[in-house]
Amino acid sequence: MGGGMADKGIVFVTFNYRTGSFGWLAHPDLSNDMKLETGSESSGNWGMLDQFAALKWVYANIAAFGGDPHRIVVMGQSAGSASTQHMLNSELTRGLIKDAIIQSGGIRYVDSKNIPSIGELRKLSASALTEKLLTSPRDREWAFTATLDYYAMPDTYYNTLLKGLAQDVPIITGNTRDESGAVFGLNILLKEYHNSAIKTYGSEWGQRFLHWYPAFLHWYPALDSKSASIAYNTQWT
Repeated sequence: MGGGMADKGIVFVTFNYRTGSFGWLAHPDLSNDMKLETGSESSGNWGMLDQFAALKWVYANIAAFGGDPHRIVVMGQSAGSASTQHMLNSELTRGLIKDAIIQSGGIRYVDSKNIPSIGELRKLSASALTEKLLTSPRDREWAFTATLDYYAMPDTYYNTLLKGLAQDVPIITGNTRDESGAVFGLNILLKEYHNSAIKTYGSEWGQRFLHWYPAFLHWYPALDSKSASIAYNTQWT
Protein backbone atom coordinates (compact mmCIF):
# COMPACT_ATOMS: atom_id res chain seq x y z
CA MET A 1 0.00 0.00 0.00
CA GLY A 2 2.78 2.45 0.87
CA GLY A 3 4.56 1.80 -2.43
CA GLY A 4 1.42 2.50 -4.41
CA MET A 5 0.91 5.79 -2.61
CA ALA A 6 4.54 6.78 -3.06
CA ASP A 7 4.17 6.20 -6.81
CA LYS A 8 1.44 8.85 -6.78
CA GLY A 9 3.67 11.42 -5.10
CA ILE A 10 2.45 10.85 -1.54
CA VAL A 11 5.02 10.79 1.26
CA PHE A 12 3.98 7.64 3.13
CA VAL A 13 5.11 6.95 6.70
CA THR A 14 4.51 3.80 8.73
CA PHE A 15 5.92 2.71 12.08
CA ASN A 16 5.91 0.07 14.78
CA TYR A 17 4.60 0.43 18.31
CA ARG A 18 4.48 -1.64 21.46
CA THR A 19 1.76 -4.29 21.66
CA GLY A 20 0.59 -6.94 24.12
CA SER A 21 1.62 -6.41 27.73
CA PHE A 22 4.36 -4.01 26.60
CA GLY A 23 1.83 -1.77 24.90
CA TRP A 24 -1.31 -1.93 27.01
CA LEU A 25 -0.64 -3.20 30.53
CA ALA A 26 -2.25 -0.90 33.10
CA HIS A 27 -1.34 -1.14 36.79
CA PRO A 28 -1.46 1.19 39.84
CA ASP A 29 2.34 1.04 40.24
CA LEU A 30 2.79 2.12 36.62
CA SER A 31 0.25 4.90 37.15
CA ASN A 32 2.31 6.18 40.08
CA ASP A 33 5.43 6.24 37.88
CA MET A 34 3.50 8.07 35.18
CA LYS A 35 2.29 10.69 37.65
CA LEU A 36 5.88 11.55 38.53
CA GLU A 37 6.75 11.95 34.86
CA THR A 38 3.68 13.66 33.40
CA GLY A 39 1.53 14.71 36.34
CA SER A 40 -1.22 12.34 35.19
CA GLU A 41 -1.94 9.25 37.28
CA SER A 42 -2.58 6.96 34.33
CA SER A 43 -1.13 3.90 32.63
CA GLY A 44 -1.90 1.26 30.04
CA ASN A 45 -1.68 3.16 26.77
CA TRP A 46 2.02 2.84 26.00
CA GLY A 47 1.34 1.60 22.49
CA MET A 48 -0.89 4.58 21.83
CA LEU A 49 1.69 6.99 23.23
CA ASP A 50 4.20 5.42 20.83
CA GLN A 51 1.86 6.28 17.97
CA PHE A 52 1.40 9.81 19.28
CA ALA A 53 5.20 10.16 19.40
CA ALA A 54 5.47 8.94 15.80
CA LEU A 55 2.88 11.49 14.71
CA LYS A 56 4.78 14.27 16.48
CA TRP A 57 8.02 13.11 14.82
CA VAL A 58 6.36 13.25 11.41
CA TYR A 59 5.07 16.76 12.12
CA ALA A 60 8.54 17.92 13.15
CA ASN A 61 10.58 16.17 10.45
CA ILE A 62 8.48 15.34 7.39
CA ALA A 63 9.50 18.51 5.55
CA ALA A 64 13.02 17.07 5.24
CA PHE A 65 11.52 14.20 3.22
CA GLY A 66 9.49 16.39 0.91
CA GLY A 67 6.29 16.29 2.97
CA ASP A 68 4.09 19.07 4.32
CA PRO A 69 3.63 19.02 8.12
CA HIS A 70 0.39 20.95 7.72
CA ARG A 71 -1.17 18.29 5.45
CA ILE A 72 -0.77 15.15 7.55
CA VAL A 73 -3.42 12.48 6.91
CA VAL A 74 -3.58 9.70 9.51
CA MET A 75 -5.13 6.41 8.49
CA GLY A 76 -5.68 2.96 9.92
CA GLN A 77 -7.62 -0.24 9.36
CA SER A 78 -9.22 -2.51 11.99
CA ALA A 79 -7.15 -1.97 15.16
CA GLY A 80 -5.49 0.85 13.25
CA SER A 81 -8.87 2.52 12.81
CA ALA A 82 -9.24 2.61 16.59
CA SER A 83 -5.78 4.17 16.84
CA THR A 84 -6.78 6.78 14.28
CA GLN A 85 -9.85 7.68 16.31
CA HIS A 86 -7.74 7.91 19.47
CA MET A 87 -5.43 10.32 17.65
CA LEU A 88 -8.40 12.46 16.70
CA ASN A 89 -9.80 12.42 20.23
CA SER A 90 -6.64 13.12 22.22
CA GLU A 91 -5.48 16.53 23.36
CA LEU A 92 -1.90 15.25 23.01
CA THR A 93 -2.19 15.33 19.20
CA ARG A 94 -4.37 18.41 18.74
CA GLY A 95 -3.34 20.53 15.78
CA LEU A 96 -1.17 17.85 14.16
CA ILE A 97 -3.77 16.22 11.90
CA LYS A 98 -5.24 17.65 8.70
CA ASP A 99 -7.43 14.69 7.62
CA ALA A 100 -8.16 11.11 8.69
CA ILE A 101 -9.12 7.82 7.02
CA ILE A 102 -10.80 5.25 9.31
CA GLN A 103 -11.29 1.74 7.91
CA SER A 104 -13.32 -0.87 9.80
CA GLY A 105 -12.78 0.49 12.61
CA GLY A 106 -5.56 -6.34 32.29
CA ILE A 107 -4.96 -6.72 35.92
CA ARG A 108 -5.76 -10.43 35.76
CA TYR A 109 -2.70 -10.94 33.59
CA VAL A 110 -0.41 -9.99 36.47
CA ASP A 111 -2.40 -12.25 38.80
CA SER A 112 -2.02 -15.16 36.40
CA LYS A 113 1.75 -14.83 36.59
CA ASN A 114 1.67 -14.78 40.40
CA ILE A 115 3.65 -11.54 40.35
CA PRO A 116 3.04 -9.32 43.41
CA SER A 117 4.29 -6.04 41.92
CA ILE A 118 5.42 -4.24 38.78
CA GLY A 119 8.96 -4.36 40.16
CA GLU A 120 8.87 -8.15 40.06
CA LEU A 121 7.16 -8.12 36.66
CA ARG A 122 10.05 -6.09 35.23
CA LYS A 123 12.42 -8.91 36.13
CA LEU A 124 10.67 -11.32 33.75
CA SER A 125 12.03 -11.87 30.26
CA ALA A 126 10.21 -10.66 27.15
CA SER A 127 9.45 -14.26 26.20
CA ALA A 128 7.88 -14.94 29.60
CA LEU A 129 5.70 -11.85 29.28
CA THR A 130 4.41 -12.85 25.85
CA GLU A 131 4.13 -16.61 26.38
CA LYS A 132 0.68 -16.56 27.95
CA LEU A 133 -0.74 -14.20 25.33
CA LEU A 134 0.59 -16.28 22.44
CA THR A 135 -0.83 -19.51 23.85
CA SER A 136 -4.23 -18.13 24.85
CA PRO A 137 -7.44 -19.35 23.17
CA ARG A 138 -8.82 -17.25 20.33
CA ASP A 139 -11.43 -15.56 22.49
CA ARG A 140 -8.63 -14.14 24.67
CA GLU A 141 -6.38 -12.89 21.89
CA TRP A 142 -7.39 -9.31 22.53
CA ALA A 143 -6.53 -9.43 26.26
CA PHE A 144 -4.57 -6.18 26.04
CA THR A 145 -6.42 -3.16 24.71
CA ALA A 146 -6.54 0.57 25.25
CA THR A 147 -7.45 1.96 28.67
CA LEU A 148 -9.68 4.96 29.28
CA ASP A 149 -7.06 6.82 31.32
CA TYR A 150 -8.27 10.43 30.80
CA TYR A 151 -4.74 11.36 29.70
CA ALA A 152 -3.85 9.80 26.36
CA MET A 153 -7.54 9.04 25.90
CA PRO A 154 -9.69 11.76 27.44
CA ASP A 155 -13.05 10.01 27.06
CA THR A 156 -14.94 7.42 25.02
CA TYR A 157 -15.42 7.94 21.28
CA TYR A 158 -19.11 8.65 21.80
CA ASN A 159 -18.66 11.18 24.59
CA THR A 160 -15.84 12.96 22.78
CA LEU A 161 -18.01 13.42 19.71
CA LEU A 162 -21.09 14.29 21.77
CA LYS A 163 -19.21 17.01 23.65
CA GLY A 164 -17.61 18.34 20.48
CA LEU A 165 -14.10 17.72 21.78
CA ALA A 166 -12.80 15.63 18.88
CA GLN A 167 -10.57 17.35 16.35
CA ASP A 168 -12.79 18.80 13.64
CA VAL A 169 -11.11 17.52 10.48
CA PRO A 170 -12.41 15.89 7.27
CA ILE A 171 -12.80 12.11 7.69
CA ILE A 172 -13.27 9.24 5.25
CA THR A 173 -14.68 6.15 6.96
CA GLY A 174 -16.00 2.78 5.88
CA ASN A 175 -15.53 -0.98 6.02
CA THR A 176 -12.94 -3.14 4.27
CA ARG A 177 -14.07 -6.11 2.22
CA ASP A 178 -12.90 -9.56 3.35
CA GLU A 179 -11.31 -8.21 6.52
CA SER A 180 -12.24 -11.23 8.62
CA GLY A 181 -11.23 -13.59 5.84
CA ALA A 182 -7.82 -11.97 5.72
CA VAL A 183 -7.41 -12.47 9.47
CA PHE A 184 -8.74 -15.99 9.93
CA GLY A 185 -8.50 -17.51 6.46
CA LEU A 186 -10.39 -20.73 5.83
CA ASN A 187 -9.75 -22.36 9.16
CA ILE A 188 -12.78 -21.70 11.34
CA LEU A 189 -14.67 -24.86 12.28
CA LEU A 190 -18.40 -25.18 11.75
CA LYS A 191 -18.96 -25.49 15.50
CA GLU A 192 -16.84 -22.38 16.10
CA TYR A 193 -18.94 -20.47 13.60
CA HIS A 194 -22.21 -21.37 15.33
CA ASN A 195 -20.76 -20.63 18.78
CA SER A 196 -19.37 -17.32 17.56
CA ALA A 197 -22.72 -16.20 16.17
CA ILE A 198 -24.58 -17.06 19.39
CA LYS A 199 -21.90 -15.45 21.55
CA THR A 200 -21.72 -12.29 19.45
CA TYR A 201 -25.41 -11.64 18.89
CA GLY A 202 -26.88 -13.60 21.75
CA SER A 203 -24.91 -11.50 24.23
CA GLU A 204 -26.61 -8.40 22.86
CA TRP A 205 -30.06 -9.67 21.99
CA GLY A 206 -30.39 -12.56 24.44
CA GLN A 207 -33.09 -15.12 23.81
CA ARG A 208 -34.51 -13.15 20.89
CA PHE A 209 -31.53 -14.12 18.77
CA LEU A 210 -32.28 -17.81 19.23
CA HIS A 211 -35.61 -17.22 17.47
CA TRP A 212 -33.81 -15.40 14.65
CA TYR A 213 -31.07 -18.03 14.36
CA PRO A 214 -32.67 -19.98 11.46
CA ALA A 215 -32.99 -16.74 9.49
CA PHE A 216 -29.39 -15.86 10.34
CA LEU A 217 -28.21 -19.18 8.91
CA HIS A 218 -30.31 -18.50 5.82
CA TRP A 219 -28.49 -15.20 5.28
CA TYR A 220 -25.08 -16.63 6.20
CA PRO A 221 -25.33 -20.39 5.50
CA ALA A 222 -22.67 -22.81 6.71
CA LEU A 223 -22.69 -26.58 6.24
CA ASP A 224 -19.00 -27.35 6.69
CA SER A 225 -15.78 -25.64 7.80
CA LYS A 226 -15.07 -24.09 4.40
CA SER A 227 -18.53 -22.57 4.02
CA ALA A 228 -18.43 -21.52 7.69
CA SER A 229 -15.24 -19.54 7.05
CA ILE A 230 -16.78 -17.87 4.00
CA ALA A 231 -19.98 -17.08 5.91
CA TYR A 232 -18.01 -15.72 8.87
CA ASN A 233 -16.07 -13.42 6.57
CA THR A 234 -19.23 -12.28 4.73
CA GLN A 235 -20.99 -11.64 8.02
CA TRP A 236 -18.36 -9.09 9.04
CA THR A 237 -17.89 -7.49 5.62
